[in-house]
Amino acid sequence: MTADDPSEVAAIAKHRQTTEFAALLEVLTAPGHQFRGCQVDPARPKLQALQDVLGWTPSGYATRPSPEMQERKSHDRLQVLLAYRQPPPPPPGQTATVAMYDYLCHTLFGVPVRPVGPEVHVPEMINLEGKIVKPQWVECDWSQSESACSVRPTKVLRPNRYPYQLPRRNRRSVFHRAHEFRHRTQHWILWYFHGPCDPLPNRSDGEIDSDIRSELAKVVKAAGFDHFDYIWYRNPSISVPDVSHVQVFWIVP
Repeated sequence: MTADDPSEVAAIAKHRQTTEFAALLEVLTAPGHQFRGCQVDPARPKLQALQDVLGWTPSGYATRPSPEMQERKSHDRLQVLLAYRQPPPPPPGQTATVAMYDYLCHTLFGVPVRPVGPEVHVPEMINLEGKIVKPQWVECDWSQSESACSVRPTKVLRPNRYPYQLPRRNRRSVFHRAHEFRHRTQHWILWYFHGPCDPLPNRSDGEIDSDIRSELAKVVKAAGFDHFDYIWYRNPSISVPDVSHVQVFWIVP
């Protein structure tokens, strides 16, 4: 499915005539605002209609990493399999998934880790060099985390390690870090922490939008700017269900 398919062309054109689309444009182009942004619908025609007008937002038909980023993602997932505790293999006929919870809690929220105990069965796996190895699994050390008496983490906004293919206003800006945010659409993720016995956070749309604004303001001001545009959405096809998160796209206009 591409933006050139007749059915998609019609759907894009139809959406551009809706009050929903007009309301989005009003928010995202309002003059005199430091921070302009809101939640959007990730349906492909709706994202494409928005990009056709604004230019900087993601395409509805390229919401995936580049081949290079896909290769990095595959590499990283294998590294997680080799380094972080995984559940027992699923029953025959069911697809195995990579458990990301300990990895994300450790790398995003700073939860300490410890080697798994001898009671944990660690199967042999094939590493990046094609060799059969015994993984050295670690898991989150929740007792140490609680005894440290540190402030419980809540949320973090971080660049997506596997960004989608995104528009760029000025190719030269990639070589000038001071202006990186001004000319390139950024793909970040807002992650919400939850403990091992907690349910997944269920923040309202308004709460998420407020969190994004406050976290983005810190990032942008630290880079020397005082304004930004953004959109965000809940991913309709979640590849990492272990930790609650939303997709955030932004730029310094």
